Amino acid sequence: MFQTDLTRAHVQESLAIPRLEACMPGSRAWVSTLSPFICDLWWRWPDQKPIGVEQKTDYKWTKTGNVAVEPKSIKVPYVLYHLHDSDYWCLYETETLLSLCDMSPHVLGGDFMADLALIPADDFITNAFLI
Repeated sequence: MFQTDLTRAHVQESLAIPRLEACMPGSRAWVSTLSPFICDLWWRWPDQKPIGVEQKTDYKWTKTGNVAVEPKSIKVPYVLYHLHDSDYWCLYETETLLSLCDMSPHVLGGDFMADLALIPADDFITNAFLI
């Protein structure tokens, strides 16, 4: 299961890179090479230092009507969520996403029974920068 999840995450990262680069002309994005188990992206804007982007995919949002966000796992300046089986790629500054999490109900869930904020999908999409 872990290897399948890791492979799916790397596929999603490869799909995210051209979207990030297209939304900021002259920018460059790449996959972190620190470890094959780290699923993060780096994004450099023109004349700036690289910034971290956490790329996530929610596979159950159409079934639940919510996007599940694990607030404690967000440790980089930007988060890019792909809502699976859609063309929604939602880019957030971490501060904005954490504010949405604070206003949403929380449950224990996911693979590691972590604290998850359940943000209604419509609110999640409306508040995001769509790329």
